[in-house]
Amino acid sequence: MNNKNTVLIFLAVILLVIAGAAVYNYQTALPEPLPVAQNNQQPSAASSLVVEPQDYNLGTVIYGEIGKYTLQVKNVSDISVKILRLSTSCGCTKAVMDEKDKEVAPGQVVKIEVTFDPAVHKDDTDVGEIKRVVYIGTDEPGNPEIEAEFSATVIKK
Repeated sequence: MNNKNTVLIFLAVILLVIAGAAVYNYQTALPEPLPVAQNNQQPSAASSLVVEPQDYNLGTVIYGEIGKYTLQVKNVSDISVKILRLSTSCGCTKAVMDEKDKEVAPGQVVKIEVTFDPAVHKDDTDVGEIKRVVYIGTDEPGNPEIEAEFSATVIKK
């Protein structure tokens, strides 16, 4: 019976070590959080970055084809703002920009290319009227994220 208890204790310790390693790896794999306003800092009324178009209509997109458009981001402040991260509300949408444009100087306009592939899910989830969002993460403490939205009508031929 003693050997059986020793084996069980050994297995429990091994299991705890594996679980601890998994939790540690999960936490270290998380992306860096976006900066947030300090407790004494109120969010800005407006971002230093202005996105055009704020709301874009791709019109009709045929299932199997890819819709594309370009966002323009202008820095209307007198300090540089870094774009830290681009993300979207769905895997069917991609947003990319040149690495050199991620630090936006005062007055500078940079482009973000947006593509929409309604067939990426291989089902009808992106058929009909859709809306998607592009998220632009910045280093601006009062406005760590700005958004642009687009819509489309997806049809199958």
